[in-house]
Amino acid sequence: MAITDPLTAMPTEFMSGTTLKLKRSLADFPASAGWSLKLTLAGKTLFTFTSTPSGDAHLITIPAVAAPGTDDLTFGVYQWSEKALLAGEVYETARGMVTVTPNLEAGTGAEFQQWAEKVLELIEARIAGRMVDGGDAEAFQIGGRSVNLIPIRELFGYRNMLQGQLRSIRAGGTFSREVVMKFTGTGHKL
Repeated sequence: MAITDPLTAMPTEFMSGTTLKLKRSLADFPASAGWSLKLTLAGKTLFTFTSTPSGDAHLITIPAVAAPGTDDLTFGVYQWSEKALLAGEVYETARGMVTVTPNLEAGTGAEFQQWAEKVLELIEARIAGRMVDGGDAEAFQIGGRSVNLIPIRELFGYRNMLQGQLRSIRAGGTFSREVVMKFTGTGHKL
């Protein structure tokens, strides 16, 4: 199958900013008998696509730009529903979830950064600031108002947790833990 050949079923994921073509053959709802197919995607925004007939099959195209003058199909998780329509009759033929993945060329980069990376940067900046400012004080008063800071030990705990999450993400979602080893010699006597 060439990359431009239509798919026969909705995929579990596709990239935003790319064209998706579906060719649906439904024996009970042939396009040649006047049936049309409507595909609705509901997520951050709502999109509806209507089929064009191709013999008995239905062709649905989700363009790279969803519709002129509207929001593009942005990345995120969408529910989808496919319905057959003819003369006031409506039947749901399929439904599911699809993940629209980010189009890396369409962004600035910062929006694709993992949440854990963003928060880790903030925590590390807070730790560094506390170290530079002599941040021993975790609570103080100014003008009758008290301020309580996150204890430095907790900041390091959050830092370690976020570093573990990032290791897991980089390992493809599998459990990943940093292991520190110390070699003290061969352990063999000659």
